[in-house]
Amino acid sequence: MWRAAAVSVGPRAGASGGPGPGIIARVVVAEPPGAEMGEQEMVITPAMLAEEEQLEAAGLEKERQMLEKARSAWDRESSEMRYKRLQHLLEKSNIYSKFLLTKMEQQQLEVRVFLSTIGILKMSCHLLGFLAT
Repeated sequence: MWRAAAVSVGPRAGASGGPGPGIIARVVVAEPPGAEMGEQEMVITPAMLAEEEQLEAAGLEKERQMLEKARSAWDRESSEMRYKRLQHLLEKSNIYSKFLLTKMEQQQLEVRVFLSTIGILKMSCHLLGFLAT
């Protein structure tokens, strides 16, 4: 029969809830039929504790590396997104600048036509004034 026993190997983990050096471990032990939990002696050696600490440290390091990888991917994607937004704004600005240039050129052409028309009218009036005298 298999039974689970809670074995304390030190103080509980910190407030983060993550595994700490003093984790409460669940140990599954094989017991002969009819044996009670108190009758089975369990031994946790310093080597077992050291191995547990090494495994925990390796797990924490792997988690840290995964978080760092995720953070760098986020930063890279964030930079790409900002670059795309900037490109879009520059494109819109370029289009608007071309629109304004076209409008200004159109206004200049209209002013030239207007001034030419006034010049022609003045010349006509001047010629007509000479003819009337």
